[in-house]
Amino acid sequence: MRTDHEINQSPWKFYYGPNLGYIQEMYEQYLINPNDVDSSYRELFELWGPPSPAAAAPAAQEQSVKNGAAAAQTITSADPAFLKKVVDAGKLFRNIRTYGHLAAHNDPLGLTNGTDTSLLKPETYRLTKEDLAAIPASLIWEEAPESIQNGWDALQKLQETYTQSFGFEFGH
Repeated sequence: MRTDHEINQSPWKFYYGPNLGYIQEMYEQYLINPNDVDSSYRELFELWGPPSPAAAAPAAQEQSVKNGAAAAQTITSADPAFLKKVVDAGKLFRNIRTYGHLAAHNDPLGLTNGTDTSLLKPETYRLTKEDLAAIPASLIWEEAPESIQNGWDALQKLQETYTQSFGFEFGH
């Protein structure tokens, strides 16, 4: 049975990092059209209002201590725009893994028409080299090699792996 103390605590304290960015995006959608958002989120927004980055900070700090990750400590004070960039970088990386083979250079004679590979470019997500360099690689690529320190390094490695002469398909 839950206590009154547990019932009265804001659920937003459990969201931080990219998850908080996702919840904030859901709230923006909710403001535009509540029916576009899953009913469970609708109920949370109606009951608790907008997600608060300030309420999420203690949970993120606690997680940072548990993991010993210095990068997570920086994220607790990040603004929503930075969190959105982290989420967008995650989308970019997922698309490179999923669709990178479409950009692979496997037609040396140039006999086929090129495929639209705009989903594989940072510009599509309004990301710059500086934006990606500011994101710790561990936030968007959990199993990143030790040599990969930030989002820009991770992007270079993923492009090298998935879009060169020999492309890998991530989903098969």
